Amino acid sequence: MKTLGQWLSEKSYRSTVVNLVMLTGVLAMSQSSELFMAVGGGAIAIASFYFLLRAIALTARTKRFVNPYQLSLTWIPGLLAIVLAMTGLYLVISAEPFSMGYCLGVILFACELAMLTIAGVDLDDSASKSSRIIEVV
Repeated sequence: MKTLGQWLSEKSYRSTVVNLVMLTGVLAMSQSSELFMAVGGGAIAIASFYFLLRAIALTARTKRFVNPYQLSLTWIPGLLAIVLAMTGLYLVISAEPFSMGYCLGVILFACELAMLTIAGVDLDDSASKSSRIIEVV
């Protein structure tokens, strides 16, 4: 059976996702909407910047060889994760601590921030692994 350390080291993003989930838990237990907004907003901004940087680089490198469907597979998952993470953050800062809206916002925020992180890393991996582009006719 694998140890936790081996499992975390198999994929580069796993430890980051675990840290984001723990950060969300600490922020949720603090019951401070201002702190959640500042730290959570910063986390969304950093993950969004990384995703957008990778998506723009991949789009610029492959713009002659891709069709709209491939572009949508590059952009839509990350953009959707950004919007849903911001929606979760809004739910957290607008609801009373540990109310239904607060709990749903925390869960939505944590899940979508993790998905945004994975979306950025997937673009990085796909860009480095693709040595040549195959044009689909």
